[in-house]
Amino acid sequence: MKNETEKVSLGIQNIRKVKNTKKFIQDQLAKLDRGIVATPASMNDLRAFARANGGNMDMLLVHQAMKYGMKLALQNIADELEK
Repeated sequence: MKNETEKVSLGIQNIRKVKNTKKFIQDQLAKLDRGIVATPASMNDLRAFARANGGNMDMLLVHQAMKYGMKLALQNIADELEK
């Protein structure tokens, strides 16, 4: 009986961890959309900005690329948690 209780307890703890992780991911994704530098919605948007800036504002382009990478990573983790 104790083993079954421990298994249920561990299962509940794992569910809570996944829910906390999902909440953390949602919070981080929301934060990416705030701030001075916009997070590109897609790789095409990032490429369009890179073409349009003509080599100016490279620091801004780097920042956008970093934020887009973080967005992709968080979305991939969220997708894996859904499986």
